Amino acid sequence: MKAPDEPSFDEIAMVEPVAVGVYAVQLAELNQSDTIAIVGAGAIGLSVVQAAKVAGVSRIIVIEPVSERREAALKLGASEVVDPRESNPVTAIMELTGKRGTDVVFEATGAETAVEQCSKIARVLGKVVIVGIPDDDYYKFDEIGRASCRERV
Repeated sequence: MKAPDEPSFDEIAMVEPVAVGVYAVQLAELNQSDTIAIVGAGAIGLSVVQAAKVAGVSRIIVIEPVSERREAALKLGASEVVDPRESNPVTAIMELTGKRGTDVVFEATGAETAVEQCSKIARVLGKVVIVGIPDDDYYKFDEIGRASCRERV
């Protein structure tokens, strides 16, 4: 595909989230047989959906409260979507995966509770790829492996 000689500002603005999504998928070293979950379907989460689909992943589950974003995720390649306002995401993923969990979970929200939620969604020896950036730009992991955003003093 040939890039335009003079890309529009809208096209330029989309390069960063797409690049982040592609890089996150590369870091995860996905297999086609993997079942993955993506928490958050904003620009970066949707970029992860597309990059995972291009990588050949057959089962992509997206967790997202906004209906338009869930619809976009399905159009872009997600197999299933979960509305966290209607069902507990951890319970939903366990039901969808036969209580196994997913091989890889991508956190794409930056929300305080998202990383902990991801650790509960991933299967034993699964991977959690943290893509979202919290307001304070870092996460604190406590001694029992749960994560939360830490307030700066």
